[in-house]
Amino acid sequence: MKRGLALLSLMALVSTGLVAEGLDFSFKGVAFNFALLPIPVPTGADVQFGLPLASPGGLPLKAVLRIRGGFEDLRLLRDVFTGDPDYAPTSIADENYYMSPNFQWAAGLLQAIVPGEKENTLEAFLFYRGRFDYFLNNPSEAIFTDSRGIFGTSFLGGVGYNGVSGDSRRVKRGIGAEASAEFGPMALNTGTDFWRLNAKGEFYYPLVSMGKPGNEKLNLFSIYLAGFLSADYAGGTEVPIWVMQSFGGRDLRDSLGSCVRGFPTMSYDSSLKLVANGEIRILGPALFGQAWCIPSAYIFCDTGYFSGFAQSADYSKAKGTITSAGAGFNLDIFDFAYIGLYGGLKFPGSGDSLNLYNIYGETDQFFWKIGFLLHF
Repeated sequence: MKRGLALLSLMALVSTGLVAEGLDFSFKGVAFNFALLPIPVPTGADVQFGLPLASPGGLPLKAVLRIRGGFEDLRLLRDVFTGDPDYAPTSIADENYYMSPNFQWAAGLLQAIVPGEKENTLEAFLFYRGRFDYFLNNPSEAIFTDSRGIFGTSFLGGVGYNGVSGDSRRVKRGIGAEASAEFGPMALNTGTDFWRLNAKGEFYYPLVSMGKPGNEKLNLFSIYLAGFLSADYAGGTEVPIWVMQSFGGRDLRDSLGSCVRGFPTMSYDSSLKLVANGEIRILGPALFGQAWCIPSAYIFCDTGYFSGFAQSADYSKAKGTITSAGAGFNLDIFDFAYIGLYGGLKFPGSGDSLNLYNIYGETDQFFWKIGFLLHF
């Protein structure tokens, strides 16, 4: 109760300041449910508010409140009694498929180290954040305490570098990076106790950039390289499912199975995860005179490494690599949705990698999928 009151007091304090002059607002994304209908249904949103505070030493300081809520379909590719990897569900009626109302928040500070024109080039951050998940159909005897529902909080701190920019033709260039540490001890939570270290980086390098005759701001034909790297290591006596199924930092990224395209969503939820994504992106001519309406194609290669499955009886030391490669097509809609299709081949490796591939129920090396966002 005391922890709950402290959290509400902190959120109320930040929220009170958010009505003041200078408030900024950003829409971070949409939560989708993929099980209600044959197509993804928006069932939640992710928003952020920021309020400039004093500027110690002339460096901007900002209070931030981020809120996310939704009604999502989630999957646990583990045996709920042994913790071992389990098959990937194929329908919502499956016991490994869950419908979950959830709510997430983060309240904290952003301190500029090297200010920029729109965003800080280098900044430090500290957040007190948490989440509430309620799984509608999980057994009460599950080995994972948080799979029966969770109210969990943690502290997240780190530094971020933003050197990525994009021009009017939607060609990106530059480097971005972030390093963070997160700590959610049992003293703050009931049934969860974890820590996590995360590092991530992205880079973009233009090869060709041509504007339309008469309006150089509209894309005619462009090509650029894009890459993403991340390493995530978590531990503790009761590591929550959402920690195992994601790469950490301020913006959570999906599980290793999702980050390496073609493999099951929320799979390979290991304690140590590494991933590398590379793409060659080809941008076509802007349509209807609109800079944001651009068809694009890309060639990709993803590879990942996993090691150790927390709370697993037989796979606590399993490790290996998975890889995929292929191509895709997107249509940029308002720089928000990227509706398209991609496909390719999966390469599950050998040893533990191949065993897990078979356990998850993979039957075809070829894969294809409809996409609604860029991979990174």
